[in-house]
Amino acid sequence: MLLLANDRLLNAGEEVTVSFRVLNFKDIAAMQFVLGFDFTRLEFQGVKTSPGSPLNEDHIGLFNVAEGEIRTVWSVAQGLDVTDGKVIVSIKF
Repeated sequence: MLLLANDRLLNAGEEVTVSFRVLNFKDIAAMQFVLGFDFTRLEFQGVKTSPGSPLNEDHIGLFNVAEGEIRTVWSVAQGLDVTDGKVIVSIKF
């Protein structure tokens, strides 16, 4: 399974929402990852999961967001499939 996001240059003061899409999310029953960002250059504004995403806000850990760290932990009893290209979470900076 892959998480994909667009890569682009940002301008100072610009607001941006980074949407994470999935690829090959087939029969997945659990995932865990940490997203690191440069907190001296980006100001976290919020996170939102998408309708139909296996994630919800309870799966997103923001306890270290001030230090540039967002954690995600998710699991279910049986594996799920998510359509390629589906946005599962968006983060606003």
